Amino acid sequence: MSGGFTGTDGLIDASAFPIASGDLDLDWLVDQAAHLRRIGAATGEAARRVAVLWGGVADHYSAPEAPRMYRAMDPVEARGEHEQQVHLAGARHIDHLAHELRPLKQKLQRIEFEADTFRNQVVSGVWVGADDVARGLVLLEPAELAGWYDGARTGAWVTWAKHRPSIERNEELIADGAHVTGQIRAAAEDLERRLRELTPGDAGQGMVGRGSRHGGSLAASGTDPADISWFVPDQEWVDGATPAEIRGWWDGLDPWQRRALIAGIPLLVGNLNGIPMGSRAEANEINLRNEIARLEGELARLDDVPSPAVGESLGGWLGRVFAMKRQRDDLRAAIDSYATYLDLPEPRDRYGYDADGEYAKIGTTTRAQVIAFDPAKDAIATYNGPLDEHGDIPGWVKNIAIHVPGTTTKVESYDGTDLRGYQMYDAANRAKLGAEPTAIITWAGGRLPQHVDAAWDGYSRDLGPKLADFAAGVRRSEDSTLTVTGHSYGAAVVGHAEAAGLEADRILYVAGAGLGNDDEAVADFPRTGDKPHYSMIARNDLVTGSSQNADLGHLGHGASPQDDPDVVRLETGFQEAGDEDSGTIEDLNPIGAHSGVYTVGSTSFANIVGVITGTQVELYAPDRVIGTTYDSQPIVVDGTLDPGYEPNTVDVTELEERQATP
Repeated sequence: MSGGFTGTDGLIDASAFPIASGDLDLDWLVDQAAHLRRIGAATGEAARRVAVLWGGVADHYSAPEAPRMYRAMDPVEARGEHEQQVHLAGARHIDHLAHELRPLKQKLQRIEFEADTFRNQVVSGVWVGADDVARGLVLLEPAELAGWYDGARTGAWVTWAKHRPSIERNEELIADGAHVTGQIRAAAEDLERRLRELTPGDAGQGMVGRGSRHGGSLAASGTDPADISWFVPDQEWVDGATPAEIRGWWDGLDPWQRRALIAGIPLLVGNLNGIPMGSRAEANEINLRNEIARLEGELARLDDVPSPAVGESLGGWLGRVFAMKRQRDDLRAAIDSYATYLDLPEPRDRYGYDADGEYAKIGTTTRAQVIAFDPAKDAIATYNGPLDEHGDIPGWVKNIAIHVPGTTTKVESYDGTDLRGYQMYDAANRAKLGAEPTAIITWAGGRLPQHVDAAWDGYSRDLGPKLADFAAGVRRSEDSTLTVTGHSYGAAVVGHAEAAGLEADRILYVAGAGLGNDDEAVADFPRTGDKPHYSMIARNDLVTGSSQNADLGHLGHGASPQDDPDVVRLETGFQEAGDEDSGTIEDLNPIGAHSGVYTVGSTSFANIVGVITGTQVELYAPDRVIGTTYDSQPIVVDGTLDPGYEPNTVDVTELEERQATP
């Protein structure tokens, strides 16, 4: 079985596969099918035109040989129609092959990736310990085994061929590769047979596809039982379904149907609210790889430096050269960012709670869970936290947060935003906090402003209902809490989500642009109006602090969270919590303070985590009068700079209980 799948060492080697995923050019197949259709249509049209023209000859020509000539021309139209049908049937067969190969190519890409990863892990040897030997996982000769125990060894490197789990994994990958390449060969051979059978007697057979039982979005072609179109729901139904209805449909599918949908229509599965996050992450791994491949293709087309055009000035030519360089740099940056989610260059230690409630290092984060990814719509979301066997957040995770970033957020460089989500996740799960297990989602479900367009409310109005729908699709236990937090422009997105019916247990606006254009008070929100709301912003924040309470048509983002009596303002405090000598967040300058509230270890960062986990927060310290000037004017300082400043720390759950008491 291993022939053609391993190197000379017997270890799986993707470069030795008899078929490489890169050789499966599906776009070329689709182009060939389109070419056949064009030829067929042209042939049929030409034959019909000849028949019309020849049919008129009888009105003007008569001779002894005329009947014989007319009989000779009679089959032209029928023959042309037949040739058209033959070409159309051939095109359908080629389309059918492309349809079959698409999920197989994606499977092969995954196997190649897993093969490369596994080979790199074990090719230089495997570290085994005494427990591995005792459990029979290491194949040692009697003399080697005796030497092991005589020397009281605790561990050693052995070749992969002596490590039973590595041997089994190697055989598993070889079997997977053989199975998929066998399916690819069978599909290609089936096409060859179908094309050979396109004879005059059966040229018209198989021309009508089976179609979707639901009127699905994928056209059926042929009668292959692996075709997924019969259980793909109608697009109109998908657009109108709630996340709960989507989940009901998904749970009603067989496991193989779910796998087929992930492989066949990953863009839909990866971005459909209601589908379990684990399944969305699987689909988005495919979407990420496809997008990377597309961008690498674009990059390849930009490799050559353009030649000066005839009559072009030196300045014009240099302008084109530098523009192409910027384009190449942007493409490389996007590719590197997307690759981060598939294989982080520096794995991070990951801490969290296990199913028994024990807090410990649970391994390293080597890949992010991307639970939304559609670059054409500027949409992306990532998840930091555990998943259960169904792909949902486990019931023992008690704190869940959805974080919405702000201006300058881009899908092509989201890895920095994802890192901020990981930092919140990591801090929330630190044992010293005494918090219960926590999971963090970072969400940017569509385009966010990049520059001066941040004054416009259009992005937030568009994203608000999408955020509400996304949150409704996050399955969680009844005794868990969901906190939705927005930074800067993201706060306006959260406000519009609340206006659209967002359901959450807590809301936190961080350096928020406002409650959302036309929104005046949190009490007006239909489902979160009676829920706890928190806000924080640096006193000298120049980015959003100067633009609140200023709506003018579609410019502006509604009322200031800090001015709402139903919103609890929290302190931004010091760059190192509890250390007054570390400098305040305001010391970062009026621009830097806007994002400086996320400085890990700061008072403000601790307050963000405190809200999410329902533990402790520090309330805002109002400005204080510490004296008067020579002309009796009051001297006002920030509350944290008052010589008598003492942190006003409160327990979140107790605070909320007091607020809820009439």
